[in-house]
Amino acid sequence: MKKKFSSSPFMKIRDRMDASSGAMFAELGLGEDQGWALSDFYRRRLERVDRIAIKQGVLTCPIIYIGRANSLQRRLNELAFDGHTINAPFWALLMSGWELEVGFKKMRKKAETAEEARLKGIYRKLHSNDLPPLVKR
Repeated sequence: MKKKFSSSPFMKIRDRMDASSGAMFAELGLGEDQGWALSDFYRRRLERVDRIAIKQGVLTCPIIYIGRANSLQRRLNELAFDGHTINAPFWALLMSGWELEVGFKKMRKKAETAEEARLKGIYRKLHSNDLPPLVKR
């Protein structure tokens, strides 16, 4: 999955964008050293797919937690485009034929932090104190 994603047209275009971004920023007067390094970011984040538990070709848990957000529309835009820490694993899974469903729970303002901690606690209790596979903290 990681190899396929890393050599995909998506990543080839990211590499080209990164390579040419320094010249673009220099032309704008912001300095050539302001170039992007999104390809490296994507490749580092891609390692998170290794934490998805699969035994004998079967997912051991179908939950891939993507965190809390104060705007569902913003969160979905972050997943589809840039801005979310699991953007690269998300695209790698989709490009490998995975079908993902997004679920959400609407909360009162300021109640989401406690609810997120509660849900992560339940998950950890059921999974040997591990966080969901794509979550770092």
